[in-house]
Amino acid sequence: MARFANMVCPLCARNRKIVSSRWRDPEIRWDFWNEDSPLIQIREGGGKKPTKGLIGVPGPGARTGKGSAPGAGWPTVQTLTLAEALEDPEYRKHILAMFDQLDKVKEIIDKYRG
Repeated sequence: MARFANMVCPLCARNRKIVSSRWRDPEIRWDFWNEDSPLIQIREGGGKKPTKGLIGVPGPGARTGKGSAPGAGWPTVQTLTLAEALEDPEYRKHILAMFDQLDKVKEIIDKYRG
């Protein structure tokens, strides 16, 4: 049976796999974001395009509701950096809430770091 370890991010609770192999020490990449990286991503669209026809009507072109044409996903239409998000009233409260959580995480880290 395969087995691997994950580390949970104390800010978002997402898991990151601890990567290891016989050629290198176990590691986790935490370097995905910096001050100039996008912090907020605004996306549009998604899903498949509906099929033509009526739902529940048997025969050619009957619509199942799932769609048969390929969708376009959720493309990013706008991004905001930390500084831009703080200036935007729609996102400022979320950034400040994130700061509060980061302060809590920092307090716990300081307690264990000594």
